[in-house]
Amino acid sequence: MELWDLLDSQARKTGRTMVRGRPIPSGTFHLVVHIWVKNKRGQYLIQKRAKTVQTMVGLWAITGGSVMAGEESLDAAVRETNEELGLHTMPSQFELVQRLKRRQNFTDIYLLHDKIDVSRLELQKEEVEEVMWASSDKIMKMVREGEFYNYGHEYFRLMFSC
Repeated sequence: MELWDLLDSQARKTGRTMVRGRPIPSGTFHLVVHIWVKNKRGQYLIQKRAKTVQTMVGLWAITGGSVMAGEESLDAAVRETNEELGLHTMPSQFELVQRLKRRQNFTDIYLLHDKIDVSRLELQKEEVEEVMWASSDKIMKMVREGEFYNYGHEYFRLMFSC
């Protein structure tokens, strides 16, 4: 059972938690992290979601997930990168790009500059089917074709200006 801290409209913890999978109470939010891994060639490491996950099944997306109750955003970014990709990182490697307020969550977007040999990654098979490097142009083409999860125009504009 996964517990999330509930946040108010200013992203402050309310002192209440909720169980993943249950409806988020009206007027509250939870915290999510997105990790964009970028190489020196300006490509991003994207992942194809496994057929066994509950959301974005079979779509390409970026690494990320929900922040657990009692956990800090940066710690969740490190954890998710390790869990999903088998990539061992340090908090100092992550750059917080921005916190976005979305429909029912706040999303902390992190950028991780790293040179990674994808053949050496240990993917979490329950969540990640495969990974590849892709340019921003390729990602946007995949969005248009319905292959990559559409995070929204403003979101992509923000990320690809980094």
